[in-house]
Amino acid sequence: MEIQVTRRIQWAWVVSPDDDDCLNGYHVPLEDVSPTAHKVLATEWGYGVRESAPGYLDCTEWEVLGTLKEARALAAAIEAQREEDEA
Repeated sequence: MEIQVTRRIQWAWVVSPDDDDCLNGYHVPLEDVSPTAHKVLATEWGYGVRESAPGYLDCTEWEVLGTLKEARALAAAIEAQREEDEA
């Protein structure tokens, strides 16, 4: 898995259209929102961080942070945890 950190972009907090209780939200880059696949509950600007397996569909959900410093700190923490788990 590799750690991805995005540039500062606008994010949407979304749920699937059939989630009437809005209990299973997740972040999606606003440019990737599909009106048929997502119901937008809120938007925000920030930096996204996640783990991804290049060439595969496997990845963790995006975590969105307000500053690049926070995003890089989270990426470093994820990497440190991974190294600890592998030891």
